[in-house]
Amino acid sequence: RGHLCRQGFRNALFRFKAALVIQRIWKTILTCRATAATVQQIVENRRLKMDELSIRLKKQWGELKRRRRVVVHIPSLSREEAQRMSMSDFSMRQNAQLARLTWLEATDVEVLYVAPFPLSPDVLQYYTKLLQVRGDEHPNERFKIVFPENYDRFPSHLSLMTVLYYSPRCMARISNFCKGKDAYIIPGVVGPDDVKVACKLDLPLLAPHPQLAAVYGSKSGSKRIFSLAEVNTPPGAYDLYSESETLHSLARLVFERIDIQRWLLKIDDEFLGRGHAWLDVSH
Repeated sequence: RGHLCRQGFRNALFRFKAALVIQRIWKTILTCRATAATVQQIVENRRLKMDELSIRLKKQWGELKRRRRVVVHIPSLSREEAQRMSMSDFSMRQNAQLARLTWLEATDVEVLYVAPFPLSPDVLQYYTKLLQVRGDEHPNERFKIVFPENYDRFPSHLSLMTVLYYSPRCMARISNFCKGKDAYIIPGVVGPDDVKVACKLDLPLLAPHPQLAAVYGSKSGSKRIFSLAEVNTPPGAYDLYSESETLHSLARLVFERIDIQRWLLKIDDEFLGRGHAWLDVSH
């Protein structure tokens, strides 16, 4: 009888441990499903809010461009991570659009420029003098430059929008500056984090949705737009996705246009003059 009891206990203990493993796995599955559903709901709510802000900007644009307004310039290069990591002086490249301060030429515009890092007093003095030369006697009263307080706590290849989204103090400063005023955001290269920042600040983006920007912001996308608009473009080929397609199209173009001695090849999703090569058929 004791042997049977011990054997029964071992069997019951084995079944109990197996049930615990099954419960843990099933609980993990339910948690993952709930988390995925929550994330999907957040993304969908963000998309709906982005659409709402865009529609509002479109309806008010006729009156907005004639009223006093705040233009928030965030020159972020929200490209793919591999592209950002391969760029040297990435922050400097983002800040290359500092000349957006010349929007102050319109007397009814206030500019809020988000820099990727603190600017030196010499740079601020230079642009202040430049704006004064252009006819604005007191430009300091109509522009403000801010930077994310966590700019030096993240890897240098992160886009300005990403760093800004995780810099609550800078986000609060932007929100306070735009409070009670007509305002909208002009980004650089649009990405998913641009939508996050716009929704968090409750400001519309003067830009297309990131998916549309990725499609029509490429070399092939612009060619398709020009073709639909019946705009004259140089001879070429686009929407090439393999080496064989590229070689076949290039051979056809060289055969059809023997008067052209040099052909330029571009990687579809590159920018700022990157990913270019040329072929001289005269040699």
